[in-house]
Amino acid sequence: SLFFQLQEKKLHKKERERFKEEAEMLKKLQHANIVRFYDYWEVVMPKKKYIVLVTELMTSGTLKT
Repeated sequence: SLFFQLQEKKLHKKERERFKEEAEMLKKLQHANIVRFYDYWEVVMPKKKYIVLVTELMTSGTLKT
């Protein structure tokens, strides 16, 4: 698995809700040409707020290819 961090403080409430809806849909998506999305969670700290994304590990190539 691979972990990414998305800076949540830059997202408006409506954008966060849309992200959560799309993330739930992506969990169910399985296709040979699409990087698998496993899960996400939100981290809230006193001066830091972000979302962690867990995806399939890519060992070569780029997301574009």
